[in-house]
Amino acid sequence: MGSENHYDYYKTSKETKVELIAEYEEKIESKRESILEDLKKDTGCIAWTETSSWGGQSMISELVYPIGHQILDEPYIKIRSKREYEGVDVACVSGMGNRKLGKQFDAVISKYNKKLESVPDYQDWLAKRLGIMRTGLGGAHSSGRGIAMLSTKIGNAGDIIVAMIPNNKEEKHGGITIPDCLEKITYGQFFDLTNKS
Repeated sequence: MGSENHYDYYKTSKETKVELIAEYEEKIESKRESILEDLKKDTGCIAWTETSSWGGQSMISELVYPIGHQILDEPYIKIRSKREYEGVDVACVSGMGNRKLGKQFDAVISKYNKKLESVPDYQDWLAKRLGIMRTGLGGAHSSGRGIAMLSTKIGNAGDIIVAMIPNNKEEKHGGITIPDCLEKITYGQFFDLTNKS
């Protein structure tokens, strides 16, 4: 068994999902989309990659440009990876930290991350809105090297919302109160809800 026994599992009602989505759309979504559209206009990127630290909010880490875009030839740009995005071959890039223009490029990403702090993506917003973001330690890695680091995961599953919350109760991993809108379920129920075809 992996880390599944290190989480507690929950679901909401259909009505709660409808209410939370409406609240997110009213308070956050258009503001976030506007900031991301500005990012595209300012940088010429077509997309971005995101990463999140242990229990932290998602942050933009790289900008994505189509292969052949002139910025990919700049000496201050570091191509981190190449892949396909919506049928287009693209490169995920950041600035080179040892070059002035590379630092300026990364500063633009930092500026947009700062703007996005108050308008998180849906999953981050849900965890904050419900007050259930916590971290914890899971089981040992299968290689025997290290222990899994866990964070709350939450999102839509069909017509409800499901959450998996680390159940490590050590104080350093953050105390939370489970809101009334979350009903505890088993791992098997959670698996069934999140693996419907």
